[in-house]
Amino acid sequence: MTLIKHMSWDLKGVLKVYEGKSMDGLLTVEGKELNDAEARQFINDCIEKGYKCMPLGDSDDCPDFDYYGGGCPGHKIEEENYHE
Repeated sequence: MTLIKHMSWDLKGVLKVYEGKSMDGLLTVEGKELNDAEARQFINDCIEKGYKCMPLGDSDDCPDFDYYGGGCPGHKIEEENYHE
């Protein structure tokens, strides 16, 4: 059995990393690629909800993701189903 963990990013950290840089195209929400202002607003809205992190990639891949700081709890998969 293999345990995989989905990567996530710290919301305040990503705002700090992109301070003074464009976030155009960095996020896609509900199929829409966000421009810089929309991406910053989306991240700030998440922070206002109390979220500390968000998954990288499709959130449907990690249904138990903990947005309040825990991130991905890990997922056990059978070795034959694991592809690097």
